[in-house]
Amino acid sequence: MKKMICILAAASMLFAAGCSGRGNVDEDIVPIGSDEPALTAPVSTQDAASTPAPVDIADENAVCFENGVFTRGAFNWNYFYAKTRAKMNAQVRILNARAGGTEDMLLKFENGAYVLVSGGQSARYGYLTGGTFDMPESSGYKTADVYILTDDAGMTVEAFFGGSIPADITLDYTTAAGRVIFFSFSGN
Repeated sequence: MKKMICILAAASMLFAAGCSGRGNVDEDIVPIGSDEPALTAPVSTQDAASTPAPVDIADENAVCFENGVFTRGAFNWNYFYAKTRAKMNAQVRILNARAGGTEDMLLKFENGAYVLVSGGQSARYGYLTGGTFDMPESSGYKTADVYILTDDAGMTVEAFFGGSIPADITLDYTTAAGRVIFFSFSGN
């Protein structure tokens, strides 16, 4: 019996030694303790950052706009907003498709502040305020969900627009008081 165990152990060692070769030369794996360099060099972070990934406008986890007008993703927005109200770190991707390409933004709530990252630029805001508002009959809509980023703790959506909410606002509507980050009209 001991002889049989020794033979099986020796066979296992031989099998393991035979399998430890490089095998597929296309692999980018270097065994531990080897002086052999990797077959390909890793991509530097500078190279990776200079080539943006294509934007997937069909991203189900994003809030999507076309030419600044909301198209889909209300659940994603509401989920993000609810988490920020609970003081939980959160982020939401906001896509705005235009004729010249798609603007890909990331809005993050971290450590009590909002950071909007777009095109390698970032802007920091202290507050996100908004809600659902009645629209004037002349607008053609019954209500609008409007949210703005601002640094003014007392800023309201009405004050941001100087009174009533205009029917022609778009995602990139900006004033000295802040920026519209989400809006959706309903009930036309």
